[in-house]
Amino acid sequence: MNGFTKKLEIVANIAIIVLAVLLGGVIVKRYFFTSAPAEDIAPAQSLASSNASAMQPGANVELANYNWSESDNTLVMVLSTTCHFCTESAPFYKRLMEARADKKKLRVVAVLPQGEEEARKYLEKLGFAADEIRSAPPNALGVRGTPTLILTDSKGAAVNSWIGKLPAAKENEVLKAVHL
Repeated sequence: MNGFTKKLEIVANIAIIVLAVLLGGVIVKRYFFTSAPAEDIAPAQSLASSNASAMQPGANVELANYNWSESDNTLVMVLSTTCHFCTESAPFYKRLMEARADKKKLRVVAVLPQGEEEARKYLEKLGFAADEIRSAPPNALGVRGTPTLILTDSKGAAVNSWIGKLPAAKENEVLKAVHL
């Protein structure tokens, strides 16, 4: 019986080790390698790729002391100097500025969490200029991240919105929308 007991003990120890390794793997996977909820993932990865909208059409965009009626539409660009997706999207933003036919039909307002001077220098470095630059955190506009583009009507109601570094099809959608 002594040999049988030793074999049984070895098998039990191996089983415990295998279970401990499996349980450890599950814990590591769950806490270190799980996909986060959509609101915790970078906007360009989760929202832009899922075609989610940053803002529901018809929702009012809150931008303090902004006169929405100065143009038929306003494109609010929520950016950040620390957002690499914003920097990577600069060639598209240049095309966007060139595509708008008339400032009366479409004004462009850049909203960045940094100060206006830092924001102005950042936009100059990227090679485009907005009609107006504002300093405000994205959540003050009801936006979850940067970059976010919000097209509004002359009353400040969202017409459409786009989040993240946009794929070519979405860039074309924005270009069509600003030609109104």
